[in-house]
Amino acid sequence: MKSAQEFNETLRSKGILYKDARGVWLLYSEYSGRGFQKIKMSEINGAPRYYAEWTGVGRDWLIGLFSKGGE
Repeated sequence: MKSAQEFNETLRSKGILYKDARGVWLLYSEYSGRGFQKIKMSEINGAPRYYAEWTGVGRDWLIGLFSKGGE
């Protein structure tokens, strides 16, 4: 894949991720709670910015998912 955005869109098309009202890519409930992502917050010009970060467990899961013929 050429970009993170393309990767997120691929995961969206597979029913794994969705984009919430804040613009954060989150896991659907089927995949949340497994330790695949952490939600983080940083401040930019005093305003909070939320983003999701993949954990090591999540990266391993994604590698397995795509190595089984996903993409």
